[in-house]
Amino acid sequence: MANPEYFTIVDTLKPDLIMYDFLHPCIPTMVATLLIPAVLFLTHGAASNSYHHHGRINNPSFEYPFPKIFFHDHEHRKNKKIFDSLENEGIDNKNGVTRCFKRSKEIILIKSWKQISEVLPEGYFERIENRGIIIENWASHGRILEHSSIGGFVSHCGWGSVIEALNYGVPIIAMPMQHDQPRNGRLLVNEVGVGLEIHRDEEGKFDKEVAKIVREVVLEKSGERLREKAKEFSEIMRENGENDIHGLVEELLKLCRETIIITLDKSTKKCLV
Repeated sequence: MANPEYFTIVDTLKPDLIMYDFLHPCIPTMVATLLIPAVLFLTHGAASNSYHHHGRINNPSFEYPFPKIFFHDHEHRKNKKIFDSLENEGIDNKNGVTRCFKRSKEIILIKSWKQISEVLPEGYFERIENRGIIIENWASHGRILEHSSIGGFVSHCGWGSVIEALNYGVPIIAMPMQHDQPRNGRLLVNEVGVGLEIHRDEEGKFDKEVAKIVREVVLEKSGERLREKAKEFSEIMRENGENDIHGLVEELLKLCRETIIITLDKSTKKCLV
């Protein structure tokens, strides 16, 4: 995306705003020459990004303050192998992600819900005041998850899948693989209480408890609290979702309006949100 063709496309379309992901730290710098604001949209969850910044960027010598969200040794080894492979290919993943954060124009977008605030450090909202804002041929996940026959979702715990499951009130059987997925799984199981995790051995292999965990979540009385909690989160997300999206749109439109004021030629501007 750093090639001249991308710059030409943006210069031709002249959008009021661009959203980019954590793989493209060059975009905000590139479009700044065109006086176009760029906003980072994080596809990973807030807890996962918090863990990443604490351990790899901000405080690598201190333990993460939320011990229920962690990596097993085999998950550390797997992720380290992935990062080492990227670095061997000349991809500076750590510093690239950092640049993506720092270059975002005033706000950073994360798909979440307000009740994540229950696990944030005391005084967090006061510390980010005036610096940040918290607001939240294929098979359709949505159509499947909303079906009345669905009692649970066996998931790798990618953040998009997590949000979809909770939106429809479906408890999660967590089978995280790599990247942010283990941290998302720990958040759901240990902090939020909307699922159970299928554990692996020290080599990262699944044991024989898969069927047991699925049955517990979907059918047994012991899983009833999980199912109730998932439904509670569904109601919370649906109630807050409309207000949150209105707040998000207003913040993005404010960035667009600020840019238009300092742009000489406004007649061809279009807002691509």
